[in-house]
Amino acid sequence: MLGIKYYRLIENRTQEDMAAVLGIGAPLYISLEKDKDTPHKASLYIDLSRIFGVSIDDLIREYPDEILASKHNAKPKQHKPVNCIGVYM
Repeated sequence: MLGIKYYRLIENRTQEDMAAVLGIGAPLYISLEKDKDTPHKASLYIDLSRIFGVSIDDLIREYPDEILASKHNAKPKQHKPVNCIGVYM
C-alpha cells in the first residue's frame, strides 16, 4: 500500500474525512490513494505531507500490508503541548 493510505489508517481517518480536509471530493482522494493521475497531484502531496508530518517520499513509498497489523491497533498520535518555561539568571 502507498504511504498515503498507510498514514491515513495510522491516524484512524476515513477517505471521506481526508477529502474534506483537503477540500476535494472523495473520488479524487481515492484516485490519489491509488496513485492514479489526478489534477493538482503535486500540491495535494505537499498538503498531505504537512497534515501527516512526514516527507513526500514517505507518502509515495510502498509499505507492506502486514506492517499495519501491528500499528493499526495503536492509539493515534496525541500532540502534547510544549512546555515553554524559561529560566533567567
